[in-house]
Amino acid sequence: MQDTIKKTREFQEVVETMDAHNFFAGDDEMNVFFKKQFHEKGKAVLLQVAEDLGFNESQYKIRYNKGGICSPGQITLHSDFLYVDFLYGIKAKGLDGQIERVEIVYRDCKGQSDTSGGVNNFFDYAALNNYPDVLGEFRKVVGLI
Repeated sequence: MQDTIKKTREFQEVVETMDAHNFFAGDDEMNVFFKKQFHEKGKAVLLQVAEDLGFNESQYKIRYNKGGICSPGQITLHSDFLYVDFLYGIKAKGLDGQIERVEIVYRDCKGQSDTSGGVNNFFDYAALNNYPDVLGEFRKVVGLI
């Protein structure tokens, strides 16, 4: 569990640094660096999620969308049962009508070619501070609980 906590903390630190340096207004050289870190650290967390859920390598893929010059893109864990997307800087209207920053989108799916899946659910990256609860929520969505 200590290794998992370290991975999630390193990923959160990258996101916090991107926030502090205003990624969207940053210079190209820094954005390339942040984008690389975002993808490397995000991948480590999503691989940990797949392992902790007991997925074997044939049951999931990690995909990347590198995004454009002003976007860090996204990292996706797409399994036979679960779709998890790590995003940055996306805003959406919540059920309460408030505009919120969306960072982790997850839903159930029916196979690795299912790109629409079930109902979207959301976390912010701060939720990773309580990784066991996040993992429990993923288990619930895919029916492992």
